[in-house]
Amino acid sequence: SNVQNENGVLLHLKSQPFDGWQLQSYVDFFYHKWPRYRMTHSSAGQEGMVQISWLASEKHGITVHYRIKRKETADVMEPHHRLRMQWNFTPHSTWKLQSTALLHQAAGHTGTGIQQTVRYAGINNRLRLTLMGAYFHAPNHLSRLYFYEPNLYQSISSSTYYGHGIHGVFLARWTTRNDRWMFEGKYSYCHYFDRKEIGSGLQTIFSPQKHDIAVLLKVKI
Repeated sequence: SNVQNENGVLLHLKSQPFDGWQLQSYVDFFYHKWPRYRMTHSSAGQEGMVQISWLASEKHGITVHYRIKRKETADVMEPHHRLRMQWNFTPHSTWKLQSTALLHQAAGHTGTGIQQTVRYAGINNRLRLTLMGAYFHAPNHLSRLYFYEPNLYQSISSSTYYGHGIHGVFLARWTTRNDRWMFEGKYSYCHYFDRKEIGSGLQTIFSPQKHDIAVLLKVKI
């Protein structure tokens, strides 16, 4: 692809200093010659990331991810600090647990959240169940949080949340013995504690709760 109105330099480092440990980091310096959206002049910025992963055993793994980004918006420099800590635990070949804590600080506002995911794969991997629950508290859109949530087959979902509330997802998949038929269903629920309506305009939901249902049927012919 082509880079438009941007010049920059990126340095990346990946290392495995000890058994079970992995270090990844990068620094990115970028410059925009022509004014971007909501800008009146050229601008520059920096972004840096450090991630440390530790595989304590076959069952336990811990990852700490920190990222800082300084970028001008509306002629004002806005530093964003993001921290994510994740613990993976596999007590059995059929069970997997993942605990995540999130923090996002921007413009003097701090958003925090926690997420717990439980996955089950049984009956020769034909039945898969996933349950995810999250709590978030971010005062405004600047301090918003991104949650990766389970989604339907070959789909990736990342939801953005700000305000004060909870979010949950239940996903179930069944595959027949010959892999010819696959049925999958997803139910997600979100409840806000700080508002009585969700959305705006014709998509307004006149309730602090939101329910979503999706189903998928795959057939090999």
